[in-house]
Amino acid sequence: MSVGNRIYKKFKRIDPSLYADFNDIPVANIGDASMKIACVDSHIRSMNHHRLIGQAYTVRVPEGDNLLVFYAIDNASAGDIIVIDGDGYSQRALFGEILLTMAKKKNIGGFIINGAIRDYDAIEKSDIPVFASGISPNGPYRNGFGEVNVPVVIDGKVIQPGDVVIGDDEGIAVVAFHDIESVLKEAKKIKENEEALLKKIKENDENQIDWVYQKLKDLNCEIIDDVYE
Repeated sequence: MSVGNRIYKKFKRIDPSLYADFNDIPVANIGDASMKIACVDSHIRSMNHHRLIGQAYTVRVPEGDNLLVFYAIDNASAGDIIVIDGDGYSQRALFGEILLTMAKKKNIGGFIINGAIRDYDAIEKSDIPVFASGISPNGPYRNGFGEVNVPVVIDGKVIQPGDVVIGDDEGIAVVAFHDIESVLKEAKKIKENEEALLKKIKENDENQIDWVYQKLKDLNCEIIDDVYE
């Protein structure tokens, strides 16, 4: 097997109904439900303000080369999120209007690109969610090498093929398929608690933060009732 030059055609697929409820939950709550370690670095941002959810079809490419992105679009299933790790290289775009148009014909669910895009106007107007780390007018090479459906790493966050990825304007969360039930349950609880807290803050005359003072006490914080000089 040739490391750096291989394609896995399959990964474990799950019924979309198992993760559909994530659509109603902010990515921030999903991250909190995963002990605050589920979210990709914020430099990967939405390019057209569309929410993204689906299983990750992963692609690892050399800097500035997108040959395998063509393969991925042609072979991914409808609804898949194509996750492209281009090592964050910003000088050549890995994705633009041509690939976007091809993806629409294949009903691809969206893109997460650790690298640059171009043809921003077309992407901004598209209904296919696109997340990327930058924009460059320079076109890519198409020389090849790379890997498909292997684990990729984006700023220390490992994304396995088949992981569920959820994106909104604040960022991207990654949930392993075997963690879906527990993370979803906790995320729903966090969302409900935050909504209740916001309601309480709005309705009460004073902010109720006794827990802050208790935490400071537990930390033996010195609160000095005097003017700093």
